Amino acid sequence: MSGDVSNKKRLIALTEANLKKRNRHIYISGHHDFFPQECYGQPNKKDGIKKEMTLIVEGLKGPIKTDIGTNGTNGKPRNFFRRRWWVGRFFEKHHLQAGHLFATEEAS
Repeated sequence: MSGDVSNKKRLIALTEANLKKRNRHIYISGHHDFFPQECYGQPNKKDGIKKEMTLIVEGLKGPIKTDIGTNGTNGKPRNFFRRRWWVGRFFEKHHLQAGHLFATEEAS
């Protein structure tokens, strides 16, 4: 279950697909209204990254800078953050499994 907790916080449920070693991503589908429009970049990062968001990820050192790419065919937002190298570390640090929920919050 993923859900809208408020306009400043969203709950996202992890799936088996998120946890697979080759994927290692977090689905943000259903939450695109939560992220600023200026954070959606081109399909290919070499063609242009828009304004990057700064993610502060509990349990990891330093902030993560990323945007959200768009689909090259239809222009719709992709359903995960462009930079994902940190996701596997986050899953392992917190022993996350399918069905676990985590919150994404807007900084105050």
